[in-house]
Amino acid sequence: MTLLLNTTIKISLIVLIALAATFPTKMLPGVPTLGELGYPDSEVNAVFSVVAPAAVPRPIVMHMNAAINAAMKTPWLAQKLEEATFIPVFETPEEFAATLKKDREKWAAIVKRLGIKAE
Repeated sequence: MTLLLNTTIKISLIVLIALAATFPTKMLPGVPTLGELGYPDSEVNAVFSVVAPAAVPRPIVMHMNAAINAAMKTPWLAQKLEEATFIPVFETPEEFAATLKKDREKWAAIVKRLGIKAE
């Protein structure tokens, strides 16, 4: 997907004006985020995460968090993530819970404002 997108951009079939992401990516140099263009809170990010039931003991959660963060920082996996245009975010379990809460509130407000209903 990334190779196809980059090739399409290089031969000028499309012109990217902005990314709807929180952070710019090295895979698309020179393409700003919507936030950088003055549109704060406009990011739409795909999130891939590991979660566990609330009853899992904290030492196990912290061990898993440390192991996953360490794995994502290895040169091989970091390169693979970058090639797939994934931007790893290293958060504590508490920071991730706050991120999820903020995202739920943001999207709930958008759904309500637009009158979106489940069918």
